[in-house]
Amino acid sequence: MNNFLVDTGLLVFVVVFFVLFSEKTLFTIRISVFSIHWKPWN
Repeated sequence: MNNFLVDTGLLVFVVVFFVLFSEKTLFTIRISVFSIHWKPWN
């Protein structure tokens, strides 16, 4: 039972970390695209 709880906790941690990492990555990509888009005007 302990192994099951550890695996479940690890899975939840990985999912939460992946979601946060994905949102941060999307935010970074959005800022990069925005910067590249406005680069010719700077």
